[in-house]
Amino acid sequence: MTKKIKERANADVGLIFITYNLKRIFNLIGFEKFTDFLKAIIKSLILTFFAIKTPYLAKYRSINGFLQLSIISNYKIYFNNKPFFIKLNLLLL
Repeated sequence: MTKKIKERANADVGLIFITYNLKRIFNLIGFEKFTDFLKAIIKSLILTFFAIKTPYLAKYRSINGFLQLSIISNYKIYFNNKPFFIKLNLLLL
């Protein structure tokens, strides 16, 4: 077998495993809960991105010569009717 054939076979096996695992997830928790979970994750990633990009949401303070950036967004994201909040702390030089 050539190198290209092995790479294509590995990609095919990877796709087969992904579909198998997704099918198992759908059978365990159901399609509705899975899509709600994906929506909550995507929403939290988008809100985190905008919280990082907007400097007026951030609080800066210096600790031992380091600059600590605390980004706290007060957005509520609901998953299974339970809210969770985004809080992200980064340590910058």
